[in-house]
Amino acid sequence: MNPRNAISDHSKRTYTVPGSTEPLTSVTTFLQAYPKEYLVPWAAKMTAQRAIGHFPELVRRMWDDGHEDAERWLKAAPQEKRETAAGHGTDVHAYLEARATEDQDYDYLPETPATVAVEQFLAAFRPEPLYVEAQIASIEYGYAGSLDLIASVYGRTGLIDLKTSGTVGAETRLQLAAYRHGEFIFEDERVIAAVPKVDFCAVLWIPRDNPAGWQFIEVDADLPEFVQFQHIQATWHFSRANKSGVGGTLILTQKEANA
Repeated sequence: MNPRNAISDHSKRTYTVPGSTEPLTSVTTFLQAYPKEYLVPWAAKMTAQRAIGHFPELVRRMWDDGHEDAERWLKAAPQEKRETAAGHGTDVHAYLEARATEDQDYDYLPETPATVAVEQFLAAFRPEPLYVEAQIASIEYGYAGSLDLIASVYGRTGLIDLKTSGTVGAETRLQLAAYRHGEFIFEDERVIAAVPKVDFCAVLWIPRDNPAGWQFIEVDADLPEFVQFQHIQATWHFSRANKSGVGGTLILTQKEANA
């Protein structure tokens, strides 16, 4: 599900932003260029778990449809796991948004261990929302995104990001720094306000496999992290511009080199 004013394809998300002559790439799309070495062993683990946990199904597919079908089924395991996790994260974000905006219809969202965790966070920290699921942009630096929550927490204004993943990587600090240094908050074709000055950035982490172990973590997400985000932007642009290969001019053909 895309945020408002956002369009996604297989490789990136962009936003239509007031005052910009072209769509702006999302913060999370740029962060695809952040190194994620853990994804390779994780994907291998998901594939192995499918093969071992559903061995009779694997044998049936190999017997009935051949090795190619079995291979496609195994290779799909990591993507299907990601989609399930994304759906869970969307549900928890929807619940937090409904509660933060005092949406009286939030009862339609079922109670789960994750929604209980949201209620515990609200009771413990009593955030007073300023902006919920707001869209921000920086035309100067060429990005846009959707932040989860800006709220006053016991007298301090915080920029808060909800995560439901199994772990929270350092790239989250870069994401929050980009939001913190955005220029304005917008809705459809109009600018709502300048991005307010915040006193801190934090992650509300509700791990999907252990929601009861939720944590509210203040993180460093200021100018050094914003500079690092700009480096990641440059890496993403370089990668996109050179995805066809190394480029360059052939010095000698193989035949000439062997002459």
